[in-house]
Amino acid sequence: ERMLALLGRSVGRAGACSGASARSCTGVVGGRWFSSASKEVVMTEMLTKELKATDVKVLDVSGGCGSAFDVTVASPMFEGKNKVQQARMVYKILNSEIEQMHSINVQTKTP
Repeated sequence: ERMLALLGRSVGRAGACSGASARSCTGVVGGRWFSSASKEVVMTEMLTKELKATDVKVLDVSGGCGSAFDVTVASPMFEGKNKVQQARMVYKILNSEIEQMHSINVQTKTP
């Protein structure tokens, strides 16, 4: 209970970040506590599974808040597709995560 109370103080509202506490920012989504680190893991797993990716890098660039990410994905499924088509594939997979973000930068490549 004490931990939840402390977490609640560092978050002005669900998913919000505030200056000094941005590194440890957490929030509530769908009734579950999350951190940007867990979002990185979830997005990495989603992209690896759905795109059979050979390399995935998901980096929180919002200072730990989880509102902005740089994503780099290498997948054989990108073969024969232009950059716009490749990015759309990534956006489609991450759609549920993107709804909660302020920004996302996607770079795609073939292995």
